[in-house]
Amino acid sequence: GIDLYADLTDERVDEGRESFEELKQATHDAQTRARDTAAENERLLAENNKLSNQVLSLKRNISCLYKTAKLEIDRKNAEIKELREELENAQKEARREQTGSSNELN
Repeated sequence: GIDLYADLTDERVDEGRESFEELKQATHDAQTRARDTAAENERLLAENNKLSNQVLSLKRNISCLYKTAKLEIDRKNAEIKELREELENAQKEARREQTGSSNELN
């Protein structure tokens, strides 16, 4: 007997094999992309952690620099105040001596 559907069956089997191979390749490609994406994610998480630690360190350093600068400014302001008081006292003393000298001349 002649099988009228033999050609159709072979074609459908061939199409099924092609579809299976395409799906198999697509699955492989998707798995490769998933692995690559996971690796990139791990790399980015590590970089993010590193940068977060750097930011924290920089914040601490800036805070220390600010406090040190503020203390230094306060110290310099106190020194300026003290020097102004010394100058003022020296000027008063000089005026007193001047007035004392002029009183002695008279």
